[in-house]
Amino acid sequence: MDESLDILISYMLSLAVMGYVVLVWVSIDHKIWKWILISLGVVIYLILLMILSAIITKSC
Repeated sequence: MDESLDILISYMLSLAVMGYVVLVWVSIDHKIWKWILISLGVVIYLILLMILSAIITKSC
């Protein structure tokens, strides 16, 4: 259980860093809405993966 918690924390940290980088990038250049949408899709995908892995680890 501790390992999955560490993985979850590292996921959240990487998501926070990614979000911060995207915010800084947007404040520098406003013409990258396509990249914002792509990165949002990646974030949603990672969150779905985390939820799926949590369900799988609980059922086992």
